[in-house]
Amino acid sequence: MHVNLDYGTLKIGDKVTAKVDETKRRLTARNHSCTHLLHAAIGEVLGAHVDQKGSYVDSEILRFDYSALNKPSVKDLKAIEELVNKKILESIEEKTLVLPIEEAKKLGAEMEFSEKYGDTVRVVTFGDFSKEFCGGTHVKNTADIGVFVLEYDTAVSSGVRRIQGRTSFGAYRYFAQKTSALNYVSASLGGALDSELGPRIAALKENVASSGKLIASLKSKIASSSAKSLEKEFEDVNGTKLLVKTFDGMGREDLMKVGDSLKVKYPDYLLFLIGKNDDGIAICAFAGGNGAAKLGAGKAIKLAAPLLSGNGGGRPEMAQGSAKDLSRLAEAITCLRDALK
Repeated sequence: MHVNLDYGTLKIGDKVTAKVDETKRRLTARNHSCTHLLHAAIGEVLGAHVDQKGSYVDSEILRFDYSALNKPSVKDLKAIEELVNKKILESIEEKTLVLPIEEAKKLGAEMEFSEKYGDTVRVVTFGDFSKEFCGGTHVKNTADIGVFVLEYDTAVSSGVRRIQGRTSFGAYRYFAQKTSALNYVSASLGGALDSELGPRIAALKENVASSGKLIASLKSKIASSSAKSLEKEFEDVNGTKLLVKTFDGMGREDLMKVGDSLKVKYPDYLLFLIGKNDDGIAICAFAGGNGAAKLGAGKAIKLAAPLLSGNGGGRPEMAQGSAKDLSRLAEAITCLRDALK
């Protein structure tokens, strides 16, 4: 036992009184006993070949790690949760047996092979459903657990998965949080009934997808319109058409669309496009003909981006980058001009 002293001193011979937090112990016992039921349920649903790889219980949660080659299906997880709750409802009495280890093994009690046991062991049973070597605290009857909710199942390492669940008051708090979230969604959808939430959410997803397609179409039209309006802004640098342009409210994908529309205007070109939005400053460069031969998009990014406190790179025909400061943009443009001469 380890003791943390908040004040005073403690010496050999002192008398101390140890007190157990009864509420915390009862909640822990419920989670612990439920872990035994969960272990048995996993074996029954997923197969007897499933081995325990670890467990953890406290007054709030229970966790159980087990071997698994594949992720269990939603149907399997629901079956495990339902079986545990069925055993809780059956009000199975807990029995503790203290037996020689060989007798306990003959009884078919589950044991952890990583643990070292003495000649005599303690076996906790819940009827014929669960029999395990165990020295921990437990409920007297499965009905004392109240209810079990399977919170999640996830992979923790190669071939090992973890189930986390809650019982009793912890399960109540879990359900209360879920109900609160459900009520928020219902209120957001105009006070929809629970039975209406699925169809309404499906309709919203369909509208979002449709809106996304419409936005993409509008962006393409805007890109084409922008390209047409920029035809007069190209400058000729030793036979190569150069365009350096900054667009407010545009991101990388928007610049790509504008670039695709602009690069068909001339056979020899270098486009250096800058977009500014809430995500930052993006750069896209495009080059063709003499523009690609003399400099290229990738080299253009590597030449100009550092002057804008940025970086990037790519192919001679197309490259991407980012920037942080456009105060030296004029200097960057001069560098691009000089490189094309």
